[in-house]
Amino acid sequence: PRGGGGDGGGDGGGSHVVAVVPARRRGGRDGGGVAVPPEARVRAEREDRTLVFEQRGPLLLVSVSRTRQTAAQLRRELAFVHEQILSLLTRGGITRVFARRRGYDLRRLLAGAEAVLDRLLSGAAADGRLLLGAARCLPLAAPLRRAVSGALRRSAAAAVPAPALAVLAASGRLVTAARQRALAEGGRLCASDLHLLLNLLGSGVGAGEVWTPVCLPRFNPDGYFYAYAAALGEEEEDGGSAGNGVTLILLSTEREGFYAAAGCRRQLEEALRAQGWLQELSAAVKAGAGYSPARPGAPELRHFLYKPLEGPEEMQQLPQFTSPELEEPYSSEEEQHRLFDLYHYLHSRVHSPHRPLRLLYHVAEKETLLAWVRWRARRGQKGPGLMGLEPSIGTRLMGLVPSLRPRKEGNGRENGGEMGLENGGRRGEEMRGSHDRKWREEGTGRR
Repeated sequence: PRGGGGDGGGDGGGSHVVAVVPARRRGGRDGGGVAVPPEARVRAEREDRTLVFEQRGPLLLVSVSRTRQTAAQLRRELAFVHEQILSLLTRGGITRVFARRRGYDLRRLLAGAEAVLDRLLSGAAADGRLLLGAARCLPLAAPLRRAVSGALRRSAAAAVPAPALAVLAASGRLVTAARQRALAEGGRLCASDLHLLLNLLGSGVGAGEVWTPVCLPRFNPDGYFYAYAAALGEEEEDGGSAGNGVTLILLSTEREGFYAAAGCRRQLEEALRAQGWLQELSAAVKAGAGYSPARPGAPELRHFLYKPLEGPEEMQQLPQFTSPELEEPYSSEEEQHRLFDLYHYLHSRVHSPHRPLRLLYHVAEKETLLAWVRWRARRGQKGPGLMGLEPSIGTRLMGLVPSLRPRKEGNGRENGGEMGLENGGRRGEEMRGSHDRKWREEGTGRR
């Protein structure tokens, strides 16, 4: 459960609960689980709560939310939880367990994993990675990142057997990654799998070494990699305190590949230390390696999420986004949840399956919001055919500035206005009533 924001710019007060239970068929006599809803995906609204069911194999995931998240966003979050469970147990492992005993208590297999799932949901609620489907990178100088990337590739290639994937992360953010050519040809590392991997192994490693099987659900939901994780520069990082050090994660297909992975870590650490790059990385992590919302030079900008959708091939294969550090007025947990509730609202409006927008300008009580998606057709495709949940190529930007002229209704309550530009080029205007479900659309048929 978490606190969350209320309406756009209003005072908070939301909550969010996610549960996983074994499912059974309606009318079944298995003596356990709960009945599966008539449809695989059910959304029910009662008062100010949204109830969403999502069945994945023998599991039924349930979300009860009082936030501004739409049913589609809640289902995406439930799918994220399910993928984290698969990363621990694999799809085949769960299926075999419930085939033998339908009423099996899954908590027995997930003992000790509660902190992993809690950390996953907390990160998704206070970060744009799940909303944008992209990885958040640690801001570094380009020469330093290129040098570290080269050292990582050389160390991984020298290991026998070589790891299938090598990831360097700091404070839960991606520094760089390298993978075998065979893995690149067989599939790509999805941002979702990277999130699960960093959530599981990217923090809390300490000064020790971890060797554990792990599944990447988007890559292969039925298979295991063997994951090695260790902190770099533990002497300088004072024991590699959780969440503040630089962590190396290696994935191997060899069950006995621990010593090769440990040797790769030692070689990489020696190379980084010899050139002074490890000290620079550690200094960047200690300093926070973030930046202020004022850095882009836009006056009064409070916060933004930016995801480029065109660029180098590596960026297209592993989408990335950037955002500044959370500063006033979003320093409290309640305000942070309210902020990301606003982002969820913007995302749902811009990527609506019924009327997607290219540009959305919304005046709320405390902030003025802007969402902008710039897209263009790929070669051989027409622009209008790309309208949907995701643009093909372009830029996605969502930002907030202080609200200057809020509207007031007859009851004295402040409310905002909104203007949207549809993907087809038509202009839509909305004026918000006392409740979101009462919003009306005007002028969408004008040329």
